[in-house]
Amino acid sequence: MQIDRLKALLGIKDAKVEISKFADVTLLNYKNKLDSEYIEKVENVNIYTNVFLNYKKIVPLAFQKDEIESKYKNKTIILEHTSVNPNKAIHVGHLRNVYIGDFIRRILLFSGAKVKVANFIEDTGSQVADIIIGLKIYNIDQNNKFDLECAKIYKKINERYLTDENLLKEKKDLLKSIEEDENLLQQVKEIARRVLKGQLETIIPQGVNYDYLTTESYLIKEGLIREAEKLLKENGIIEEVKDGKNKGCTVLKKKPNIILRRSDGTALYLLKDITYALWKLKKIREEVKWETFGKNLDGSEILISEERGNPKEIEDFDINITIVDSRQRSEQEEVAETVNSLNKSNEKSYEFLTYEPVAISKKTAKYLGIESEAEFLHMSGRKGIEVFADELINLIKEKLRGENKEKLAYNVIKYSMLKTSPTKMMIFDLDEAINIKGNTGLYVSYTLARAKQVLNKATNIETSLDFDEDEKNLIRQLLFWDEYIKRSLENLDPSILVNYLYSICTEFNKFYEKNRIIGSQKEKERIYLVKLFVYVVENLFDLLGLFKLEKV
Repeated sequence: MQIDRLKALLGIKDAKVEISKFADVTLLNYKNKLDSEYIEKVENVNIYTNVFLNYKKIVPLAFQKDEIESKYKNKTIILEHTSVNPNKAIHVGHLRNVYIGDFIRRILLFSGAKVKVANFIEDTGSQVADIIIGLKIYNIDQNNKFDLECAKIYKKINERYLTDENLLKEKKDLLKSIEEDENLLQQVKEIARRVLKGQLETIIPQGVNYDYLTTESYLIKEGLIREAEKLLKENGIIEEVKDGKNKGCTVLKKKPNIILRRSDGTALYLLKDITYALWKLKKIREEVKWETFGKNLDGSEILISEERGNPKEIEDFDINITIVDSRQRSEQEEVAETVNSLNKSNEKSYEFLTYEPVAISKKTAKYLGIESEAEFLHMSGRKGIEVFADELINLIKEKLRGENKEKLAYNVIKYSMLKTSPTKMMIFDLDEAINIKGNTGLYVSYTLARAKQVLNKATNIETSLDFDEDEKNLIRQLLFWDEYIKRSLENLDPSILVNYLYSICTEFNKFYEKNRIIGSQKEKERIYLVKLFVYVVENLFDLLGLFKLEKV
């Protein structure tokens, strides 16, 4: 139940109502009389009015999902996340982007928005060029995942650049030729797709959904970058520099120090990102050609942009939301400012959300064979300091017991990534993540499984609402579950839900350990309460993308 709905039930207007530690809710400086069938009693303490609710009337309403009012309701949204360069396997830092993005998809759908998920594949950039060159020099293990083998090559080739200037020149020439040489572009595309396939083999089993995979190579081959430049020039947003140190470069007119295309013709990331944003919001060409690349866990199709594919008009999206590492904030600010400046009536908008990077603890690094004196390490592909998602999942599976090890490992990692607010740096520690008693994915997974096993043993589940104080204490924690969803939606912050989930699991376990359920004199009431707990927790698991396991 949301606070706004409770206020309507109680007839409260123009007053702030808060969830309370001392009652069910508290009002501040409220002078009007409270008279409602949903109220059991009222206590006035100084400026506070503590309200105790009539649980016989109010608890059944907790099984209902309140409609959430938000700016996203009834909007059509294209949500872009992941966008990992297709030159190597994804590491734990990338996973934070994936999990935050998938959470946002789920909570936007819950709020009544229509959501399509895009993954922008930068398959013509500098890092893919490293793999093209590296594959000419180094052999790979055909028995290993291609994306993991490419990660090894990426490290080796960057070490070799330090002593081989000819290789650096080859890379520069290759990047310049990609837009002009069709055979080279095809080679780049094929290698990038093999890497992309490996990345999705890691992500898709975790229940993360994509609708569209859009590639840079498609933007180039279809001439979309040139279309975007034309539109930007016509609107006085970009210009070609005629003299000075940036002569021949294409720059932002109001910020001539920001280069979009070098004088040698190389398009930079910012120009590609602006092109992609304009395309998604139908500012340039309105048609896309797609072919099927794979399927999500739920069986839905994943489409990839392909010039040989079937043409389809881009949907009308009201809002574009892009999830990026905070280190890309300045570039995304330029994309948003440029794209939104073309809105004549603010009918469409480009928004972006940032998250702080992920590091791994010193002890976790040691588990994975990385020695360091630092207390935590940031990922660096060039330096070879990376913890790949596949490796981490396998390591966690080895440390788990019981059934459903793979899905439980996904829960462990995802929960750890989501419990820290995106505005804060997240340090992943393996020992902490697999602690059965802490604020972990293991703890909440075990708690839900325990509650479901209680329901499976129950033979007679009836509605009986004569609750004692222990039962009321647990109900108080569960009653406003979708108020926390509302707050999480307002901030697009999964940590609000994760920490609420942990708090109600803690309260349930306290109740379970203190009170007998099956076979007690109050079995009916307590089974009803377990049923409410499972209902709330399963909704939270769905929003967070956690697997609901019967046994762990």
